Amino acid sequence: MNNMNICFITCFNKTIFFKKISDTLEKQNPQITTYWISTSPKWSQYLVDNGTDPAKIVQINADEQLLQHENDQAKELLSSAELKNNKSGNFIFLTDRIIKHWNHNKAENYLLLATKKIHDALKNNHIKIVFGEATAFHEVLTAFLCEANAIEFLKPHTIRIPTTHFAFFKGYLENQFASEDTPPSSTDFEKAKQQIISVTEKNQKPDYFYINNKRPSYFDKKFLSTVIKKIPESYKEPIKNASEKSIYHHLFIEQKFLTPLKSLITSKVNQFEEPIDGEKFILFTLHKQPEASIDVLGTAHSNQIELIRSISLNTPRDYKIYVKEHSNAVGERSLNYLSDIKKIPNVRLINPSFDSHKLIKASELVLTISGTIAFEAALYGKKSATFAPMFFNKISNCYHIKSAESIPKILSEKLIDNSESNISSSLASIISNSYTGSISDPVSSPNCISEENMNSVSSAFLACIKKYE
Repeated sequence: MNNMNICFITCFNKTIFFKKISDTLEKQNPQITTYWISTSPKWSQYLVDNGTDPAKIVQINADEQLLQHENDQAKELLSSAELKNNKSGNFIFLTDRIIKHWNHNKAENYLLLATKKIHDALKNNHIKIVFGEATAFHEVLTAFLCEANAIEFLKPHTIRIPTTHFAFFKGYLENQFASEDTPPSSTDFEKAKQQIISVTEKNQKPDYFYINNKRPSYFDKKFLSTVIKKIPESYKEPIKNASEKSIYHHLFIEQKFLTPLKSLITSKVNQFEEPIDGEKFILFTLHKQPEASIDVLGTAHSNQIELIRSISLNTPRDYKIYVKEHSNAVGERSLNYLSDIKKIPNVRLINPSFDSHKLIKASELVLTISGTIAFEAALYGKKSATFAPMFFNKISNCYHIKSAESIPKILSEKLIDNSESNISSSLASIISNSYTGSISDPVSSPNCISEENMNSVSSAFLACIKKYE
């Protein structure tokens, strides 16, 4: 392998995981040199304390100011990136759960600052591949700039089914694997068969569903410890780190501390309905929000009430629209928000605890922005559609639609023939172009830094890098 300069982006506790990966890669192949992009002084210091050369860390501080000529350069870089991406850079503001609440001038100045520093870091250090999440502002911006400068931005992320596998996705979306040139083996077909059986016969859901599917409570030790830990960090860190929520953001914008109370109120008011036997319906599942699954992958559809209205406008009157609340978001939406959904014509707001697989089987069509439920529906052989382009759209009867105007056409179409064969071969292909391993952080998933997982994931990173040599 020739010299290969790669870059990781710090991401809260996942930085620990990425650091171990980068150290392993450099140890296994001295031709690899790792650089870092960071918005967090805390995590930059962690890297330095664990052996990273400070010169290899590009720190983006929210309180920095560019000189006028640097501002002008940043504007030119953004304009060029917009042309090459064929997309306005304005969408980057809307993807971020913090910066979209800033005043325009502050947000604009930070965009220019981050653009200049990230561009210069990529160019001056001759970066070939960037690995990172695509959730925060600077991560999505990095993917945007990489695309404009012919640099690979790869997002390691679970393929959901099976959750024991992950893939490297190109850019900030999850519609294209970095490589799809590996034909499925007999083992891949067997894995696909077992996964289909697990979903359709054993009602199995992805692991993260069971981990996160808990009603919030003030008596939950994890909830209390998170709140206590966030208080000091929220005073100091946001001054320089635009990815860290301030005390103001916690208290007046996000208000997660009220979630257990709102969850209790929601359960007492009983806003939800049960499905009606024999009723013809299409199913739309709400996304927990803010989340990258909607705000990044489905930015154009991130206003979920407006999207449901559009679905209603385009759904024939003889179909009901079942809107199911996310079981892990109960208490995060206001009663007014839920009431507004119920006012939309032909909509039923379905109890979040109702089994989603039973709804899939009874539905005529499953709609979601980017949710796994469309993947599951495809494995059942049911019609489904995502508003964001997703990697599992390759499965028969799982469509990508750009607007709700496509709903009547999908409803009128027959199921694709030989769908069972296509389901199996499509899932086997997804598995064959993914890797075994867990991509996580050691706080939420301590096993991710086990020797076994680190060996598996590091080998996958090395194999991926070699393809771009």
